[in-house]
Amino acid sequence: MVGYIGDADGDGAVTAADAGRILRVVGGADTGFAFWRGVAPAVVADLDGNGVLTTADAAIAGTVAAGGTSPLVPAIPGGVTIRPASATPFVSAPTSVQAAAGGTVTVPVTLDRSIVLDAGRIDVRFDPAVLDLQAVRADPASGLTVTVGAKGSGTVSIGVGRTPAAATGAGVLALLDFAVAAAAVPGTVVAVDLARVQLGSAVLASRPGADGTDGRILVRPAGTPVVLTGTARDLSAPEDTDIDPITGTTRAARARLLG
Repeated sequence: MVGYIGDADGDGAVTAADAGRILRVVGGADTGFAFWRGVAPAVVADLDGNGVLTTADAAIAGTVAAGGTSPLVPAIPGGVTIRPASATPFVSAPTSVQAAAGGTVTVPVTLDRSIVLDAGRIDVRFDPAVLDLQAVRADPASGLTVTVGAKGSGTVSIGVGRTPAAATGAGVLALLDFAVAAAAVPGTVVAVDLARVQLGSAVLASRPGADGTDGRILVRPAGTPVVLTGTARDLSAPEDTDIDPITGTTRAARARLLG
């Protein structure tokens, strides 16, 4: 992101309006700043540096707006004009998933940063001749809710929301459980196409067809253990049906997010 600390409305200055917007977030009327969608509000307006937004931050913004100074808020330099811009979140599915023909596999859809997330929508396309969508779930650790909207042959629309306790979201947005056709040819790579992703009012870069957000599933021969992060696990085996949901593909996705 590029901007001035305390500039909650993104107009290039710290004004009384910014103090008001900070107070709205502190009071719970807003969950974040509309201009800085995709950025946690404390990143923009934690003026006293204590890691959270409080009325003290609004008071500091008000002091600066009234012409005062604060050692915690650098003065906006003259002769320089910036165009504030927030970073665009990135939602994707992993490209290293493997599944045995006739088995099952879970594909996570992940968000790469912590953002204010009130609601989102993910449209997914896949080859119904190879993949049969069994379920769409939320990661229990995410604090999010997942609903299945329009569903067709090889397509599904997924709604993502938050519980009151989950003001920001990052990591796994949804888990897609697929059954792989027994007749799937080993060596085939099947795309999980994120055809459209919308978080709040922002439509992200995902589009129908191949792009950098899509997942990939490599079909292996029937009975082949699926290898994830160096550990062999056959996700289709009966003894694995009661595994903790925060394992396997989900954990691998989190490891990639954390580097």
